[in-house]
Amino acid sequence: MPIDASRPLAVDLFAGAGGLSLGLEQAGYEVAAAVEYDPVHAAVHEFNFPQGKTFCADVSKISGAEIRKRSEIGDREIHLVAGGPPCQGISMIGRRLVDDPRNALLKEFVRIVLELKPRYFLMENVAGLMVGPHRQLLDEVVESFETSGQYDVVTPVRVLQAADYGTPQSRRRTILVGARKDVALPKYPEPTHTPRTIRGSVPKNPALPLGASVSDALGDLPDADLFEDLLHDDNVAGVAYGKTNEYAARLRGSKKDPTDFSRPRPRIEDEMTSSARTVHTKKSIDRFAGAEPGTTETVSRFLRLHPDGLCNTLRAGTATDRGAIPAGGQEPLNCRAQHPADELDPETITMFIDEPDHLGQGRPGSFAKNTLAALRISLALRSSAFSFCSRLISAAASVVSPGITPASTS
Repeated sequence: MPIDASRPLAVDLFAGAGGLSLGLEQAGYEVAAAVEYDPVHAAVHEFNFPQGKTFCADVSKISGAEIRKRSEIGDREIHLVAGGPPCQGISMIGRRLVDDPRNALLKEFVRIVLELKPRYFLMENVAGLMVGPHRQLLDEVVESFETSGQYDVVTPVRVLQAADYGTPQSRRRTILVGARKDVALPKYPEPTHTPRTIRGSVPKNPALPLGASVSDALGDLPDADLFEDLLHDDNVAGVAYGKTNEYAARLRGSKKDPTDFSRPRPRIEDEMTSSARTVHTKKSIDRFAGAEPGTTETVSRFLRLHPDGLCNTLRAGTATDRGAIPAGGQEPLNCRAQHPADELDPETITMFIDEPDHLGQGRPGSFAKNTLAALRISLALRSSAFSFCSRLISAAASVVSPGITPASTS
């Protein structure tokens, strides 16, 4: 499928299943190329974003010239290069290893940006990049851009919280942005919402609109326990969704979001996808049933989601010693459809049954979108008020060219 070259072009590095790409697309960008090392993740990305070129490649082994030559970009100007280098060696909720070889991929991000010469770049990573010995890695990235003579960096670098932009998940991310010397520097987006808490408490008299809750995102989903097919598959047809709210309706695609410039995607109304069930023992079910919403279960330390609160940050793989219990008495460990809903990815985006790593390594599409829009990445591109990592990346890129309207992206 050919790219739409009338939209500002973007390249997504370390693309994973496409959470950041989704935010870019929602903000009005055309993701003309994406690079992802893992072949399954790359296949998922290519399935969901067929219009651009998905490279199944090691970022350290590919050049900017090759990306241009083997995609439809050619000699066209690239507006934005964005990416989230793997963070397992840095994450504050994983094992923090300064000498983890994956940390060297931060420098590869710099190299590709300097080779592609986009107007802007955006790098997102875990909050742990700002503290301790890992801060040196961030400082080296900033120094590399500034000493190149080609780019300025927005300083001080900031950590943004997804919940401040309407996402029903607590996810703090380091966001590094910069601009080519010949264009104006962008600005970090100001919060658009008052966040809820993990425990479900709501601030009195909030100055900003209250952000979405777990129940807003999950309340209309059918009970996965009713469908035996989900024990051996990840989708089922003939389901009836519950009463929806405006937030969930936009996730499901049944209500148009006027600030969403992504391409339309087909969706079967009575089908539930990416929803493989988890099999639990009766002992586990009984133990989890005693956990109050918004608190952690005493043995596993899983969080039981509060319907009026936020989802916690999800780890890649959702191992047996980490995760979250859904709200409202559903099964102890969320079926995977609930994770993308909490992370704000529309239900028209497909994930594969055997790849829970898509989730922990993903970026909520709306968080991405809002970051990209509210950062006002170009004076020639207009920003929009989006909700945030599809809405944080789509606030740093919800920068769309003046001529783009939802109708023109169909």
